[in-house]
Amino acid sequence: MPNLSDFHDKYSGRVWLIGNGPSMAKLSDEQRAALNEERIFVGSAFTEYASESGFSPDFYVLTERKQTTEWMDSGQYNKAQASEAKFWVNWNPAPEGWVSVNAPPGQAHDVLNYGTKCLEKGCQATDWVSHICHGKDTPLAMGQLAWYMGFRQMYLLGGETTSEGEVYNPTRVSNMHAGGILLPYYERAGRELGLIDCTFGGTLADVRGGPLKYMDLDEVLDAPVPA
Repeated sequence: MPNLSDFHDKYSGRVWLIGNGPSMAKLSDEQRAALNEERIFVGSAFTEYASESGFSPDFYVLTERKQTTEWMDSGQYNKAQASEAKFWVNWNPAPEGWVSVNAPPGQAHDVLNYGTKCLEKGCQATDWVSHICHGKDTPLAMGQLAWYMGFRQMYLLGGETTSEGEVYNPTRVSNMHAGGILLPYYERAGRELGLIDCTFGGTLADVRGGPLKYMDLDEVLDAPVPA
């Protein structure tokens, strides 16, 4: 069974945290091809459009408690494809082949509860981020995992959010209310993790009043990939 500690500082360079927002439909074939040459995190509802997305993800992250329960009951979690690892961020035991991020004995602290810096230092939850609610935090969990795994340049794509703190939910083709906590967490993620937003028209970007620094997707893809 894979163990979370097996991935500590295993990687370096940059990684893409890809959400499920409608802006993903704006990607060109050339952009998709370029992204597939790099490390990619996906999660949650990605399996619902995986076949048409054109992506071959390296890492899959599941954080939605309700979705997790449904997947365990139906066996649909087997549809989640990833070439490197699949991370199960929940309170249920991880199914075979998934990496549990629940801090059982002998493993690192729970990424979702304690944040990346606490994984390294064993500090209290308040030293980085306090508990992030299930179902509204997949890109944040991706970022915490990516930092723990050694990535130091992280780019968010397809992270649709409104100025009221709602995140796009493709399953309902609507917006899912984030209870007023989402944007402050992204602000801290931008400061602590250096998370940069490349989402087309996304309101998480500073050019639209959001908390994250924005960079044009093509500008990032055209730059050399750091080692």
